[in-house]
Amino acid sequence: MALTVAAAAGCGSDDDAATLAESTATAPVRTAQGADDREIRAVFEQMRTALAVADERRACAVMADGMRRDFARMAGNAGGTCESGFASYLEGGDVVEDTDPELLRIQTDGTQAIVSAKVSGSKRPQRAFFIRERDDWKVRTWLRD
Repeated sequence: MALTVAAAAGCGSDDDAATLAESTATAPVRTAQGADDREIRAVFEQMRTALAVADERRACAVMADGMRRDFARMAGNAGGTCESGFASYLEGGDVVEDTDPELLRIQTDGTQAIVSAKVSGSKRPQRAFFIRERDDWKVRTWLRD
């Protein structure tokens, strides 16, 4: 099971991902280099590690604001936090496929990025969307077909 926008985890909406993909597709997109490449790779690795060790605090720390809000709503109560929602997500299924993706390519326009990765059990690369928030790269959606 991949952590995706459309998953029960509520990691945003399909509209968010479509809008991001469309705007990235129409912007001057380039292969990430230099600081962008290093920073996006680091955030990708932090999310991968958070999933591998079931660390909801680490995962929420690298999520974009909208994704954090979605997980907080998933917690099911008014005082829900991203961390409690993410813990519920982890308890709900097997995330083994999420924990060992092979990063293939990063494309960015400088404010948002698409990361392509090979995931066990998937015939084609999956994509994660990243966005720059307050000068830091954050995960907007995790791997999806």
